[in-house]
Formats: sequence, structure tokens, C-alpha cells
Amino acid sequence: MKDTIEVEAAVELLSRFVEIDTTNPPGNEKRLAVCIGAYMTAMGFDVCYQDVGQDRTNIVAKVGHSPRKLIFAGHLDTVPVGDNWIGSPFEVVRQDNKLVGRGTADMKAAIACMICAAVSVKEFVKKCDLELILLFVADEEVNGMGTQRFLSTYEKGAMNMVVLGEPTRNEIQIAHRGVERIRVELYGQQAHSSRMGKERNVIYALSQFLLELEKENRKKQSGISSALVVPSVGATRILAGMKDNVIPGCAECVLDYRTIPGQTSQSVSAEIEGILRRLFGQTKIRWKSHTFLSIAAAIEDREAAIVKCGEAAFRKTVKHDARFSCFPACCDMFFFKQAGLDAIICGPGRIEQAHATGEYVEEDQLGTAIKLYRQIVLECACL
Repeated sequence: MKDTIEVEAAVELLSRFVEIDTTNPPGNEKRLAVCIGAYMTAMGFDVCYQDVGQDRTNIVAKVGHSPRKLIFAGHLDTVPVGDNWIGSPFEVVRQDNKLVGRGTADMKAAIACMICAAVSVKEFVKKCDLELILLFVADEEVNGMGTQRFLSTYEKGAMNMVVLGEPTRNEIQIAHRGVERIRVELYGQQAHSSRMGKERNVIYALSQFLLELEKENRKKQSGISSALVVPSVGATRILAGMKDNVIPGCAECVLDYRTIPGQTSQSVSAEIEGILRRLFGQTKIRWKSHTFLSIAAAIEDREAAIVKCGEAAFRKTVKHDARFSCFPACCDMFFFKQAGLDAIICGPGRIEQAHATGEYVEEDQLGTAIKLYRQIVLECACL
């Protein structure tokens, strides 16, 4: 009965959260932060807010006081809705076992479950040697400004453990891929469209580059990695042409390169430059490439306390051993690790649903997540 009540409470919170549009850009996370803050204050938590920008706010809620700190971390922002969504994306719709709405999987369901778990163990935490912090930040989907803002003033304790609620189907993941965003521009000869076949069309040159890149990506997918996952690369945006009857002089694309531990921004840039040089080094096509976002991959030590606590909690909650894996996307774990905190990734939802049209989280995963988060608190308190 208790589990059913907690799941219903999580669904109610999730519905409130989804109704507040936090599409990034622009974000506008402040309204959601205040909504969560009011609820956490009513539940007896100490609450503060951190400004990240215009209408952009982190919410930090705490219970207990100890140099042994456990942080439940999540992000308030979502990606844009996109096309072909049926119904309102900002209203949770129950469809069989699915809770449909923008941000349900990524990652407002995890936030709701973290809150429910924290409320249920609040009195226990007050009596033990543990400080529980709920951190829900702005701007994870673009630059990670919210987490960096929190870490700029965070006072580390003797132990600093983080659980990030990204969608992992409630599995314990101890690594994530990094991301390199690269803009590639190709330059040719602008000309009248009647000159087709006489002048090299830079759109075709860009197509040649992208097809070559896809070959490289397929090679990566067949590779073997010691970092739990392989890298990937592909185009997410293209731009070319100025007028219907003009052969363009420039065509560009944006690449999304997902890296694994050991790869660097310099090695990725050299790889892309090598492909461009191989294709166009002996032609009249000129090029520029520029990395405008770089977040490295991260991996946690399997002997870290938070990994051991997560493993024990998973075994007691899910009733079988954790199978450690890697979160295939990028997340704020990088910033926590860079600051010297230990972290794992664990949350309801599937990565396949993140950013997707018709995004959903499976309702039965909420109950598991609440129990898992609660047990992680218990395990950390017993260290």
C-alpha cells in the first residue's frame, strides 16, 4: 500500500513538473525551481536558490548536517518539443504503463522519485551521520551552467557522493560518454546554376564528407572498447545555399562526436581534419573546422563508496547483481568528477525516449526508482 501511495505521489509531482515549460533554450527554470522549493519547504527541508541567469535558477534542498554528503542531482530543463507531437507535450498523459510528456524520461520523473524517496527517509537522516542534498539545476541540456554554479560554492566534506538521475532504466551506470560539437565549413566557387557540371558544387563535397564520416562511424560501432562503450560521430545539422539558381560557395554542418575515456578534444579534431585533408587536400575545396563545445567523458572507480552503495542498494531492491555499464550520452557527471566528487548515474526511463517525440517513462519504473534511491540513502548512512 505504501509503495502505491508513493508512486501516486511521484506521478502527481511529475505532472506538475511537466506542466511547467522549461524548454532550453531559453530554459526559464526559475518557476519550476520555486515550485519544487515550496514543496520541499513544506516537507521540512532547508531550501535555498541559486541564480544562474535571467529566470534561470537552481534549487538546493537539504536535510541533516554532516561531513558525509550524499547529493541527489537532476536537471530542470528539457530539449524543445520538435515536430509531430500528438496532444499537449506539457501535460502528462497516462497510456497503459506509460506516462507521456516532454521531460518525463529526461528527467523530471527522476526528480519526482528523488523527492519522494528523500521525504520518506527525512527523519532517519536527521538521526544519522549523513547530509542529504537534493540539487536540481538549470541548463544541463546546453552548457552545464547550473551544476558549475553549484560547484563554485560547494563546500566539500569528508565524503562527497552523487547520484545523477539520468534515464538508465534504474540500472547503475558508472561512466558516460563525452561530447565534442564541431562546425565544419566547406568553401567552393559560387556560380550561376546553369554551370552545373562545370563548377564543383560544394553541396556535393559536403555530402561526400558526410558519407565518409558515416563509414568511419560504422567502423567505430564494430570496435571493442575497454571503457564499456564505443565512440560515435555523425551530423546533426546542415546548412547550404543562398538562392534557387545559385551554386553556393559555402556549405556547413554540425557534428556530434560522442567520446569515451581516453579521447581528447585534440585527438578528435585531428581525426576530423585528417578526413577533410584526405578528401579535399588535392582539390580546390577549402575548409574550416571549429570545436564549439567540449565536455570530456568520465568514469568512476568501481571501488568508490558511492558505487559500492549503489551496488548494494540495487541488489537489495531489484534482487539481482548490478551490471555496470556506461551512460551513452553526456551528462553533468563530468563536472562533479572534475571537482573531486564521486558519482554514479541511475534513474527511471530509457535513453531511447530522451529528446524523442512522444517521450514517456514507464510508470512501474517509478516505484523501483523510489525504493532504490531510498536504499542508497540507507547504504550511505551505514558507511
